[in-house]
Amino acid sequence: MNDLLNDGDKTKISVRFRGREILNSNLGLELLNRLRDDLQDIAQVDQEPSLEGRQLLMVLSQIRKK
Repeated sequence: MNDLLNDGDKTKISVRFRGREILNSNLGLELLNRLRDDLQDIAQVDQEPSLEGRQLLMVLSQIRKK
């Protein structure tokens, strides 16, 4: 993922829930938040984690230089 972000590409991260897993969607949200925290020095969040049907989606991109 580091190579994708450093090349300037946007990266969509999705967590798909199957069956009754949707009842524990908070675990998927914690996973995406942990990923965001781990990548905060090289990536920024373009789209905050959102639940769309049975998928939890988040979009990251490279931090813009000032």
